[in-house]
Amino acid sequence: MNKRRITALSLSACALLSACRGKAEVTEKYIDPTEASQQIQSMELDTVVKRAEEGFYDDKPMSQANAGVTTDGQYLYDFGSGRNYRVDLQTGQVSGFCRIPGCPHSTGTYGCLDFEHFGSPVATDKGVYYIEENKVMLCDGQTSTCVYTNDYYTQHEQKVRPDHPKDLCAVVIHGNTIYAVGCSFCIPLDRNTYKASEPIQLSDTSILRFSADDRYVYFINQNDEFFCYSLSDNEITKLGDKVVISRQYEGQTYYIQYKEGTPILYRFEDPASTHDKVIENCYVLFAITNGYIYYQHYSTSDIDRSNDELDFTLYLYDMATGEIKAVPGYDPGKRIDIAYSPMIDKIFTIDVRNSMGGYISGKICAFKAGETDYKVIDVEF
Repeated sequence: MNKRRITALSLSACALLSACRGKAEVTEKYIDPTEASQQIQSMELDTVVKRAEEGFYDDKPMSQANAGVTTDGQYLYDFGSGRNYRVDLQTGQVSGFCRIPGCPHSTGTYGCLDFEHFGSPVATDKGVYYIEENKVMLCDGQTSTCVYTNDYYTQHEQKVRPDHPKDLCAVVIHGNTIYAVGCSFCIPLDRNTYKASEPIQLSDTSILRFSADDRYVYFINQNDEFFCYSLSDNEITKLGDKVVISRQYEGQTYYIQYKEGTPILYRFEDPASTHDKVIENCYVLFAITNGYIYYQHYSTSDIDRSNDELDFTLYLYDMATGEIKAVPGYDPGKRIDIAYSPMIDKIFTIDVRNSMGGYISGKICAFKAGETDYKVIDVEF
């Protein structure tokens, strides 16, 4: 198997190594901490990026799964591992998200963006959109700007968030529209002017998942009921029960529905058309790009079995032929986070966790669509 490694060293470790070498080996080369958060060996990811007419944006749905991971085609960002970082999609280099000049990027530094919370981040070629209470914010790595402030709420928000009924839950982008999603509603914003349209009331219970295409917005409520809202006639239609996630890919909607305890991946072109079964036993964190689906199996008895008995194999499904094959030699030993965008030809499995003293450590595996070989990026800084 072709595995090429990057080893990322923290600045503090580099300084310690220099001190141990003694005075005779000290060089006069200056290292800017904003640009040199690691030393790397050469490795190319060579990610191919497809840009929409509207520019690059991550079309990720609102979901608890991978909520902190996003990409803008140039970088893969992770805002959910305890320290915010980014991976260059061409070189594989890992560095902190914060680009504030002169910032030491330490846990005690006020305003360092490596340690700030970014709610529901969505990356675009303009920057990273995120939620801060009742505001939609845009950050370029140095400064954050408020692009929209929400004042809308309903009785449901008053009930579930009596102290903060105006707070938003997520940002979802499709085409030229940014959807500011609340507990029971969404507000469409023009992506260029940020002008808001009238709020769309979707549910009388909390919305847990949300996605959109050109004709509909889709949402799943706290009871795992799946609905679509027509943008043309304002009609809401129930599509199913026991649905846990939905998202769009090349004009079709994919969703996972539990039947007799087994998660099954379905797809449809139109809500009223036939819903085709794609994969039996498909765990929630699946990735679709360039005509392939990466996924793991799931067992309802996972919690009653030891890890030695569980199947954590990563599978690859060819959407053109229906062929399924396992990724050989890849054993994460757990359920993994999978990050991707249909606009890039890579999928990434992420196992990066918060370490002591504000450091993070772990690894990211990069797969080119349709391949079972992968490159390993060690994250440690």
